[in-house]
Amino acid sequence: MSMQELEFGGMLLQEYVLGETSLERFKAEYLDKKPALIKGANRLFEHVNMESVDDLLCANEGSIHAFTRVLLGSEDLMMHANPIFFSETQKAFVDKAFQRGATIKVEDFEMRHPLMSKLCRAFETVFGGDTYAMVFLTPPKQQGFGIHFDPVSSFITQLSGRKHWKIYPAWGPEFPTKTMSRPLADVPMPVPLIEAALDPGDMLYIPAGFPHEAICADAHSLHMTVGVGAHRPIEILQYALQELLEQHVELRQPVYPLEDDFKSRMEVARDTLARELAALDLDALIPKFHIAYNANRVNAQTRGLTNYAKACQR
Repeated sequence: MSMQELEFGGMLLQEYVLGETSLERFKAEYLDKKPALIKGANRLFEHVNMESVDDLLCANEGSIHAFTRVLLGSEDLMMHANPIFFSETQKAFVDKAFQRGATIKVEDFEMRHPLMSKLCRAFETVFGGDTYAMVFLTPPKQQGFGIHFDPVSSFITQLSGRKHWKIYPAWGPEFPTKTMSRPLADVPMPVPLIEAALDPGDMLYIPAGFPHEAICADAHSLHMTVGVGAHRPIEILQYALQELLEQHVELRQPVYPLEDDFKSRMEVARDTLARELAALDLDALIPKFHIAYNANRVNAQTRGLTNYAKACQR
């Protein structure tokens, strides 16, 4: 990654996410540490709004079900996937569900909106990992999701209407994984760290593991959530394990639990693995990991030739 790419990514985050709060200050005071509310942070709502969502859904009639979730209370409303056999279009189904009080969650904005694509790539340039974007449209006086926490950090920008948020202190294991999530409806919560109503342009940062909930006021709410899943050390080490597997027969030979040499072979494999991991050259490993990771992402296939050329240069 060049310094020019890093600077450009930082500029995009300043303009469309953080506003007057500098990226350096955000990293020092908030990143993975505590929630942040920045009033009037950006004007993302000028680029993504109710019209954007309507246009996106209309343009994808017939495949809306692939990236849209419709929730009425605690129930997922199933959208028909083959409009040929139904008199009602998928878009009409979504419109009627919203009028009935359903929350509409539209995913994959990082692949379906030019600005959000650039913005998500900027997040990845600055923070690494994988970034995705989705919008939540909730009718007046409704709540789309109950209290919960997420395994990734979230940058939330209000686009239209108003929504009242409560962010609570971190709960459960530090830096949770997806499998560590659980319902929190029956868990007593302390006084919120942040309790505020978001208006268009306001940005709310919620680190992973911080429970939160939101409910609409007297008007609808549309907000954008950008989830930033930074790489975890185990992911990089798992890539290293695959390389070690190809280099050491002790790690890839079959072992049979009922044979006399099962334990001794496992001990040799364990000791080989421990020795090789301790000697890992992280400066050489990390660039190779990033190339392999990016080349295997679903939305990276449009850059297949570029990724292959970069890999060959290593």
